[in-house]
Amino acid sequence: MNVSSKRMAAERSQTFSERYRDSSPNLSGPIYPLSGPLIITGVFLGIVAIVLSQSIAVGTGFIVLFSTCGLTWRRDMPPIIPFCLAYQWVGAHVGAIQYQIYGEFPGGGDPGNLSEMLFATQLGMICLTLGLRTGMHIFRNSIDRKLSNRPLQYNVSRLTQLTVVMFVSSYIVDAAPTSIWFGGAQIINNLLTLRFLPYFVLLLVVFERRSGYRLLAFATFVVLMPQLLTGFSDFKEIFFIVLLSLLYQWRPWIRSSAQRLRNFQVASSGLIGGLAIIAFGLVWAGGVKEQWRQELWNGGNAVDASPIDRMVRFSGIVGEVVTELDIEHASQSLAARLSSGSLYFSYTLHRVPAIVPHEEGELLGRAVSNAMLPRFLFPNKETLGGDSWLVRTYAGIEAAGDESGASIGLGYMPEFYIDFGYPGIITLCFFYGFLLTISIWIFSKVAPSGPICIALIISLFIHYFTVFDASFIKIFAGLIQQTIICSAVIYLFAPSALKWVRSPPSSQNR
Repeated sequence: MNVSSKRMAAERSQTFSERYRDSSPNLSGPIYPLSGPLIITGVFLGIVAIVLSQSIAVGTGFIVLFSTCGLTWRRDMPPIIPFCLAYQWVGAHVGAIQYQIYGEFPGGGDPGNLSEMLFATQLGMICLTLGLRTGMHIFRNSIDRKLSNRPLQYNVSRLTQLTVVMFVSSYIVDAAPTSIWFGGAQIINNLLTLRFLPYFVLLLVVFERRSGYRLLAFATFVVLMPQLLTGFSDFKEIFFIVLLSLLYQWRPWIRSSAQRLRNFQVASSGLIGGLAIIAFGLVWAGGVKEQWRQELWNGGNAVDASPIDRMVRFSGIVGEVVTELDIEHASQSLAARLSSGSLYFSYTLHRVPAIVPHEEGELLGRAVSNAMLPRFLFPNKETLGGDSWLVRTYAGIEAAGDESGASIGLGYMPEFYIDFGYPGIITLCFFYGFLLTISIWIFSKVAPSGPICIALIISLFIHYFTVFDASFIKIFAGLIQQTIICSAVIYLFAPSALKWVRSPPSSQNR
């Protein structure tokens, strides 16, 4: 190699090194760099909200929102924990804020004592944050070491291939896991969550490198379209993950000029992406959901259609709804869906223990029993069915239930309150947050690399820590089983898969 070639190779290597240093997470300094700024922002917005709404509960809600997000936003992982807390906050507060402004609750109904419900929810969020921070501190050595291990030597093409193969292979199983093995349906479902891992790693790598967007777009199409064709709203989780992976590149604590430019680009893209998610949510709630489920579940034309025909029909329905969309109706439908759990929580606070006594641990016992007695070992275990019986019993609402194939959730915080009152919210929310960090610690032990550990964390939190009205009776068992099953599979097979998707070092310079 002549002198000129050596100089060009050195320049290429230096350019990549500098770009990596500027774009990679700066692990020096506080691990929670946004705690102070977000807490100050929350206090300011809280005071403004109290003045404008004349409601202390609404104002303290903004303080709790920004404080909990700041206290859980780590610099070495995507903001999945702050996102989950914020999403739950929206479910608890959007109805109360609309009621405070317009005097009516989304979807109708008399919410009763909204202030008590908001204070109870905010207390639970604070305890969740304390549990998360406590666990993160106890297990900090293992977690910090793994999350700081973020090599970029991944082959984007092979990650895309692995994503496509895993999703295509799982579609038949995903259609009806109970028909394959009823007793092991939960095991199958947890194994199916593993198909998302290469896609999550692909997102992290592409956004970090700022290249490979065409392959990412193709993989996203493969991942997203079958979710749209099921009739459920699980597709929104894909949008959330893409947005969170993008926001991971927003690092205001890094002061370099390159990162400041990157922060502006990410903030602009994130704003556009967030607005797009809201717009699609309005379209879904404004008519697509109803018409599409009619097509799929109630004898419509899409029941026996091929996947391609379903895609065409789905696109047609979206087009029809968009042209005739009633924004006000769609907004009310979306707000009513998000806030139903908070409405039922307010009813529960009114009825328990005044009308229905505290259960003194009965619901928690059901959750532990459901987790400790897996169906594949105990096939005669009682089937839990839907969650509507909780709403009927403790909120006093005749919600549609198993007889109509519906399941309407009450929420894990109301269940904690039903069992033990406010002490239950305090202790069990802290326990829930701490339990999540135990799973993170286990993942940090078994994952062969930082991105795989992050992908496992994202999958766990999206499934078991996003929804405010999720039943702890079910999510407790699911959280434990997903942690055990995914950790075992990753420990056995991930090192071999990792070798295949890793690029040789020389390709990075090219």
